[in-house]
Amino acid sequence: MKKPIAILCLLTFVAAATLGAFNGGAWGALGIGGGILFLTAACLIDGKYPPPPRSLSILMAATLGLWALELPVSSDVALSARTWLHLASIFIPLIWLAAPRAQQLGFSPRFVSVIAAAMAAGALALGAELASGGVLLHALRGPNASLTEYNRGIAHLVILSFPVLAALWHHRRRAAALALALALLFPASLTDSHTAKLALILGVAVTGFGFWQPVWTRRALAAGAVVILPLPFYAQRIFSDFYARVETWHPSWTHRMEIWDYLSYRIAERPLLGWGLGTTHTLDVKHPHGNLYHYATAAAPHAHNFVTQLWVETGLPGLGCGLALMLLALRGADKLSSSLRPFALGGWTAAVVTASFGFDFWTDALWAAFALSAFVFGMLQQQDHREPDLVDA
Repeated sequence: MKKPIAILCLLTFVAAATLGAFNGGAWGALGIGGGILFLTAACLIDGKYPPPPRSLSILMAATLGLWALELPVSSDVALSARTWLHLASIFIPLIWLAAPRAQQLGFSPRFVSVIAAAMAAGALALGAELASGGVLLHALRGPNASLTEYNRGIAHLVILSFPVLAALWHHRRRAAALALALALLFPASLTDSHTAKLALILGVAVTGFGFWQPVWTRRALAAGAVVILPLPFYAQRIFSDFYARVETWHPSWTHRMEIWDYLSYRIAERPLLGWGLGTTHTLDVKHPHGNLYHYATAAAPHAHNFVTQLWVETGLPGLGCGLALMLLALRGADKLSSSLRPFALGGWTAAVVTASFGFDFWTDALWAAFALSAFVFGMLQQQDHREPDLVDA
């Protein structure tokens, strides 16, 4: 039964690298469905439950437990309860992708070769679609459909590219790694998603520093995880002191600054426990600077920043859980072999950048992109010293 599971795993990632490049929302179904299927397969094969890493399980249980305790103080208890159930339905299946046994069952000798080819094909096809002005999109969704609908797909593809590039580089397929990187640059250079571009640029830069100074790179990232926690108040200060300059920025960045500005005041009103899960779009946008906003004229549906969303909705306990997850992921990257570690640090950076400037932190597709990327790194580490090689000669 192991071979069918490996084939299913391969198909899951091929779909993410191709269909997921065009439809960012597909990642959620692929990741959550994959987690459930891999758990079921492991239980049938081994006759027992395959546990995910203990530290990750404890963090997930503590996070969901804390947020459940916060439900009674939410400004909208019913909304927060629905959001809590939604998040539990995301986190619980996805954590199974971190189980070493699931990663072991998903292995096949041609895994990375096939995924790299699929990712290159998906990136090139998306690049051609963007270069054409959205011929396919307009044929399927109508002439008014915006190319921004592809933003999530390219951002998630960037996150997954780091473990795939790591495997190619580790097995000395440098030409293939370079070809894949160039294929990814094609849609990244054409996309309207500044988040995807920034995630790719900073991820690659951190990967380079990771080869040069791995210890200091990891320490700098850990320090950066702490430094970004007051981001809403950084934005508040920038908006207040440099308003004339903020007005001249790209509309998407100006809009984000306006959102972070008014949400920083909502955080200050309830800093300890927050307003409740899922309540961002219900909060007051008018005070104190609503008359200055050009884009945030109504309550934003999303915070466009995970730190802001965690703090405004779940307070300091939720912010602490977010920091713990970032540091736990860095610790996991540090345990990888020396040839994989720099790419894991780069992938960590790309994930944090995407969560820092993307839409809703509670999106299943975003969490699936994180989990699927971690799954590949775990698989690579397990197969690092085994034969046949993970990448075929």
